Amino acid sequence: MKPISQLKQIKPLKLKYQLIIMAVAFLLLFAVCLVYQAPASKILAMVSLPDGVYLEGVKGRAVDGSAKVLHVDKYEYNNINWTASLLGLLTGRYTVKVADPKGLTGKTDISYGNGDVEVNNLHVGITFQNMLKYTKYTLPVDVSGSITVGVSNAVFNAKRCKKMVSGNIDITGLDVFTPLGNYAIGDGVLALSCRNGLFIVKLKQENPYFSIDGNMEYDMKDQLYRVKAFAKPSPAKGNEVKPLLQMMGQPNSTGTYEINFQGKFSY
Repeated sequence: MKPISQLKQIKPLKLKYQLIIMAVAFLLLFAVCLVYQAPASKILAMVSLPDGVYLEGVKGRAVDGSAKVLHVDKYEYNNINWTASLLGLLTGRYTVKVADPKGLTGKTDISYGNGDVEVNNLHVGITFQNMLKYTKYTLPVDVSGSITVGVSNAVFNAKRCKKMVSGNIDITGLDVFTPLGNYAIGDGVLALSCRNGLFIVKLKQENPYFSIDGNMEYDMKDQLYRVKAFAKPSPAKGNEVKPLLQMMGQPNSTGTYEINFQGKFSY
């Protein structure tokens, strides 16, 4: 049995440690509350965003705020909103929504670090006409329809695509209007992935006029795209679309049109 003198020392020591733990917990809670309630503009001033990314017109708090414009290199996106849970705030993960006057709408869970951006559950929609407004790119024909991009997970930066899981591009109601005729191409699903730092779009679709099989590569760093594909006119309506296919390539001995061209997007 311990001497009475030692027993008297135990209780004050336990009380001292408890007070220290309570004080540390209070300070941590106070610090979290400060960050939780802090204006988003103050928090962003202390955060290193990826190169080429900055915000204008920031309002609200770090956990639920908005920005008038998001700049990503030469792109501009309006009406950005974000939300984060307390855990998300501590881990740097946010849910971001965009509803741009140019027609872009979307939502994703996003985090960043070391110059990379990681997105999860990305869902973005835009019409063909509005997509051309972003890229400032002119097609040789008029098109209508809409595009929806869905990606489970992707990691990239301003220069290269590093990883992508379950990426798809859904095309709905694609119509092509030319002086030679109008073509209702319809719907399709394209596979989106990364390879050697490039975005890769796998083209393998069939429509009433032709079937197409090939790839499109896009280099973010140099803004270059390259398309290599083969289009075979259908027996039923192939003759109707041959003038359109001749604008993109020449037929080989089997009647399949070889499409091989490259260019640069103007932003």
